[in-house]
Amino acid sequence: FFCIHNSFAQDAGGLVVNKYHHASLLLNTYANSVGNTVKSLVSAAYSVRRINLFYSGPLIRVINSGTSVQYDIGYTAGNDLDTVYLKSVLGSSNGYIVTWYDQSGNGRDVTPLSNTTTYMPRIALSGVIDRKGTNNRPAVSFQAFTNELKYTTTSTTSAQVINAVRDLVGSSYQTLFSMPADNDFSVRAAGSYSPPSGGYSDGPNVNYWWVNGTMYVNGAAISGKTAGAVSALHTLTSYASAAVTGVFAINSTFLSRGMYNGDGVCELLVFPNTTGMTTANRTAIETNQKVYYGTP
Repeated sequence: FFCIHNSFAQDAGGLVVNKYHHASLLLNTYANSVGNTVKSLVSAAYSVRRINLFYSGPLIRVINSGTSVQYDIGYTAGNDLDTVYLKSVLGSSNGYIVTWYDQSGNGRDVTPLSNTTTYMPRIALSGVIDRKGTNNRPAVSFQAFTNELKYTTTSTTSAQVINAVRDLVGSSYQTLFSMPADNDFSVRAAGSYSPPSGGYSDGPNVNYWWVNGTMYVNGAAISGKTAGAVSALHTLTSYASAAVTGVFAINSTFLSRGMYNGDGVCELLVFPNTTGMTTANRTAIETNQKVYYGTP
């Protein structure tokens, strides 16, 4: 059993519009800059805010740990997660993510490995919403490496650029994104590290994501094998040297190196190729995220 709650408006022609903020949202701005549609430019897009003007569905589905009732949580007129409704349905219970909906238009929603809270990341503890960053935004909080959200279809997805807003509470290597799910082509990170390991350099087939690619953290390029530690909420944009395909997961059970200790993810964008991902477009996306989430 689940309930649906959303806040959006439609004009007579069926176009979803925001009554209060007429400027294009994050993904629409990016798509307009390269003259294409969001659906064709983004393989998948997950966020705790509405980021696609043409998306009108819920942002997340949560389960109340006390009642086991599931609820779809939408967005407000300002495109924020509807935290008022979220708190009202959770009461004093914990809230866990059952589905993180894909806003790209490609329908690549991600779900846990099992329908038990052991495998679900958290959105609220005892009715208090997990929040991250200077602007105190809601976050999907990973308490254990078993908290994996996976796109489970047998069809494959292409990925070459990963953009995320996330943090690292711990200091061990932790997988943010893996493709194929669980054991290959991982974007990994450590909260603290020293050369020559590099911050996001560990993991199988890492050459696709690190050695031959480029990675930006808070707008600064990381190259070679040295970089400063990253633990607070930050923006990350990682370029693979070539596109990879397969099913994918946010977090990973592979080698028990998934996120844990409350590591949070607020936004994750998967791009199938580097089309349109110029320095200017990357900077525009990261600037938008900085303003909203309060990243450095």
